[in-house]
Amino acid sequence: MNLKIIVSYLSVYLIWGTSLLATRFLVTDVDIIWAFALRYLGASTILLATMLLFSPLRRGWRPDRSQLFNALGTGLLLLLCAVLLRSYSLLTISSSELAILGSLTPVFVAVFAWRMRGCKASAYQISGGLLGITGTVLLAAGSSTTGASLRIGVLLALAGVALWSFGMVLQKSLAHPDNPMTRVLLQNLAAGTALCVAGIYSMQSPVELIESLHGRSAYAFFHLTVLGSAFSTVAYMFLLQHEPLFRVSTTSFVIPVVAVIAGVFIGAEQISGATIAALSLSSLGTIIARWGEPILRILKAARSALRRRLKIAPLSSSDCQKLEPECCQL
Repeated sequence: MNLKIIVSYLSVYLIWGTSLLATRFLVTDVDIIWAFALRYLGASTILLATMLLFSPLRRGWRPDRSQLFNALGTGLLLLLCAVLLRSYSLLTISSSELAILGSLTPVFVAVFAWRMRGCKASAYQISGGLLGITGTVLLAAGSSTTGASLRIGVLLALAGVALWSFGMVLQKSLAHPDNPMTRVLLQNLAAGTALCVAGIYSMQSPVELIESLHGRSAYAFFHLTVLGSAFSTVAYMFLLQHEPLFRVSTTSFVIPVVAVIAGVFIGAEQISGATIAALSLSSLGTIIARWGEPILRILKAARSALRRRLKIAPLSSSDCQKLEPECCQL
């Protein structure tokens, strides 16, 4: 695993893990339509300026017609539909709870990959998925949010996770620009433009939104625009191009842990025993799904090597003299 892939994984883990809390700050303080419209358009501007300033980043930037429409379409699916659904769920559930629900991403990916690409899930993936579902049930049962608010929040979050997983699998089947920055730029542009159209019917103007940004909401906007939509999204698209799909989807193992820590220590969110149990089950399920088979192969190889060593290695003469005579005759 080279340095670019390691840095990409770390940026996705840390930035997206803390982005859930930043999103909660933003959706509870300002109008989400214009906030996300400016976020996506701002990220597109940053990416375009970066590509213009640094010529090596423009390599393979020009898409053909099919690549252009594929990037715009997946942008509407991932950034407009999936992200907005998960963001609206934060009005009724905490960022920690959303992160744990997001750990079901490998389950949805396995289902969509099976239906769309004929990739059958292994026993480890199925076992890990069942543990993740059990964790989700525990989370819903022990949540501090009750009644219709809980049901709406969980349903919105699960719908967003399912759409995101579908988009991940779909991207593997479509032709996209070779340059990941071009793909992210087009996706942000599509989502931002669509939200600007929707913002016409919003109760708040973009000028009023900018004036209302202060304190935590101002930093949340910066975090989501510069770090989330620009830097870490490019890293994520880079991983989708160079890493196996299921390995990329298991970023949802680390993200919930980062999100829970950020929610407790930064967002002052209350964490219950049910939340800890749900996080533990979801994390264990992801570990089994991703690393169960390799770990078992390593253990089997180590056991076989130990057996061969014990059977092949002969006793030295000094060792034999230390044994009882009757043992040496065996």
